[in-house]
Amino acid sequence: MDDVEIKSAADGGSYFENMLAVSKEQVKNLIEHQDEPIDKNDWGMAVYTVNAMYDSLANSITFPAGILQAPIYDVNASYEENLGGIGYIIAHEITHAFDNNGAKFDENGNATDWWTEEDYSAFSKLCKDAEAFYDGEEAAPGIAANGELTLSENIADLGAVSCITEIVSHLDNPNYEALYKSIARTWASSSSREYMQYISQTNVHCLDKLRTNRTIVNDQKFYDTFGIKENDGMYVAPEDRVNIW
Repeated sequence: MDDVEIKSAADGGSYFENMLAVSKEQVKNLIEHQDEPIDKNDWGMAVYTVNAMYDSLANSITFPAGILQAPIYDVNASYEENLGGIGYIIAHEITHAFDNNGAKFDENGNATDWWTEEDYSAFSKLCKDAEAFYDGEEAAPGIAANGELTLSENIADLGAVSCITEIVSHLDNPNYEALYKSIARTWASSSSREYMQYISQTNVHCLDKLRTNRTIVNDQKFYDTFGIKENDGMYVAPEDRVNIW
């Protein structure tokens, strides 16, 4: 990307022109290296990107510098708060290796069937449960989740919450309230209704509200921490909760 010419507004540049220049260079780079052996050390995103990813073909997770800052990761935050931020995201990306898509690739990134028939049948049943658990849930009046479209990301979210909750349970004096509030803060957002409608129909992620509210209700520690009882708004009966990993 060293050959990309980025111009400031003062020099007559614009956001659109700069992004177009970056995109052109990325395409050029892909074409130049298309006949070369795959380099699994290549990053799938820029270092400044505030995001993370799992690559099933390389069986790798990537966390650019852009996401390693407050409030996702804060050197001044508590252990539980950072677990609810960057810890959640790390666990989420790892779980993608075992979601409905990652399950089709082995440890070397090869598409292969490595499950026993019995295990995969049980896993598929749990995936159907997760799909139904999110499907039709509203993030705003009239804007509902598509459980099939968002299944892989929901599995990763469920795995993330289970993982970090278990980690906290091994502390001497675990602060579950700080953990769950940090999760909520991680996915706190504000969007127009039009944008939410668009995302709910096209994006493999649930809207942010559901990534918190529909996920943490599957952990008993959430109920214990905040005293959630039957008939409370976020109560889900134990037999209706979903956990895969």
